[in-house]
Amino acid sequence: MPNKNRAPVPEASFASFVEDSFDQFGWKWYHVYDSRRDKPGFQDYVAVRGVWVYFIEVKGIDVRGDRGRLSNAQLAWRDVLTPDECPVPECKAIHAESFVWWPDDWNDVLEALR
Repeated sequence: MPNKNRAPVPEASFASFVEDSFDQFGWKWYHVYDSRRDKPGFQDYVAVRGVWVYFIEVKGIDVRGDRGRLSNAQLAWRDVLTPDECPVPECKAIHAESFVWWPDDWNDVLEALR
């Protein structure tokens, strides 16, 4: 059932907010420009500041108020990038984290990037 309480926000618009927030809080970041040419499922962004490395997938909200969904390939990458599942010890040493952010998570975005 659609969530009529959520206003539509295209993924590209929300991604611009995330990129501006990276810059505002001093993160070095990389965005996968066109994921259709890469191995499926890798997260949209890799952001680094100090010992923190974030792998971030951003999603939009459609006109029905529904949040964008993760593909099976994105879920598989997210599982690997979660610190408890990461196969190399460096994940814990560098504080790697994986996030999925939707437009209604903007406060969580700002909190994570501060």
